[in-house]
Amino acid sequence: MDIIPEPRDALPEILVPLVEPIVPYDGVDFSTFGERLGLTLNKDDTTSPEKTASILQSWLFFGLLSKSLKDKFRMDDFVKPSQKDQFLSLKNLPSAIDVGDYRAEHHFVRDCMYAATVIRRMDRLRRLDSSPAGETGLAVLVLAETLSTIINGPSRKAKYNFKWSSTFMQKHMRGLGWCPQQVAWVIVSCDPISACFLARLRRPSSLSHDKCTEDSCVANNVQLDSTYQQRHVQAGCTCSSLSVDSAKVKDIIRQGYIPLVSVKKNVRGQASLKITAATASSDKRHTAMPSRDDRQLSVKNISGR
Repeated sequence: MDIIPEPRDALPEILVPLVEPIVPYDGVDFSTFGERLGLTLNKDDTTSPEKTASILQSWLFFGLLSKSLKDKFRMDDFVKPSQKDQFLSLKNLPSAIDVGDYRAEHHFVRDCMYAATVIRRMDRLRRLDSSPAGETGLAVLVLAETLSTIINGPSRKAKYNFKWSSTFMQKHMRGLGWCPQQVAWVIVSCDPISACFLARLRRPSSLSHDKCTEDSCVANNVQLDSTYQQRHVQAGCTCSSLSVDSAKVKDIIRQGYIPLVSVKKNVRGQASLKITAATASSDKRHTAMPSRDDRQLSVKNISGR
């Protein structure tokens, strides 16, 4: 959405296509406007993504704008034309909006929260997985968050817990090379506006996260299998490999101690590994290493020089 600041060297923004027909808000009960347009929140609903997007744009995008701006609302102000298509835009959204007294503000913010709830529920029903329904759901979340912040102000924003979810955003970020674990953190820890900003940042690493999950990132893990190739620090080095006694390591762990591996050199400069048992209260400085696999405790290619 074009209301979000653009980072330097940004990736293309997420464009939300206008899906007509757009039905003007009728001024009656806002919470049931979508139902009057034919929207249902049933799991078995077979409404197409295009029809779903059209209803959501009429109700939760332009409807919220109409209710907040009242007589100042003009639909064309929130549509960005291009050579072929038209897209939703928030560039002309005022930075200050007066919806009335405190009670009116409370009711309007409640409508914004309700809009986010509807999107979250439809997302759980997998109704927003495809385009253009997915982009539309994200646009509604950005608008609802923005309007509630404008009405409340930063000092009162924390009073409302803005919960959101977007399968579309998750797929979009993963497609840009984000780790599923990072994406899950963004959804939980950030608001939709911040998420859209982060999604435009170029990833600094080309690591593949295809095998990562929402619970763990394994892109930086080293698998000591047939695909792993050892390298020496210096080309042509012929030093031998050193490894710990895995049986001794296991025995120390069984006794409830912590195995510490240290590198020792003899008078001729030859390296060897020493294993000692320590406790959690030991004052020995050390670097923790994962011990899921005995082989990860091996120290390879230690030069004697």
